Amino acid sequence: MLRVRHRRRREVHEQVTDMSPPPATGVWYDVDATSAAVMHKLRLQGGDVDATLIRTLVAVAGVEIDAYVDRVVVIDGPPPAPDFQHALEEAVILLYRADHPMSAGTYTATPYPDLLALFDATIGHRKERWAVA
Repeated sequence: MLRVRHRRRREVHEQVTDMSPPPATGVWYDVDATSAAVMHKLRLQGGDVDATLIRTLVAVAGVEIDAYVDRVVVIDGPPPAPDFQHALEEAVILLYRADHPMSAGTYTATPYPDLLALFDATIGHRKERWAVA
């Protein structure tokens, strides 16, 4: 008679924890000044129907920049450094353009295809933490 030996498998469960804190967030930009600058670039008037949308997109772009830069401390401001302000304005324009196709006579000077390309070109040197995914 043959005996079959069964080995008990020892299951090992590893839990991967991210030891780094989340990116520092805070309002480092002036919503009014940035909205006005973006509206000027888009050639929109102060009472335009999209004024509230642009104000909302300023906050959205600010969060995207916070996540991209991944800083330990909040970005200095308001007003932020010129490269951050430029990236913020261009990001708002890209987000606005995602919902509003180009029309004749509007601002079309943004050479960036998406937010990542914009951030890499304008504030890539400001990243504080780098990770390999």
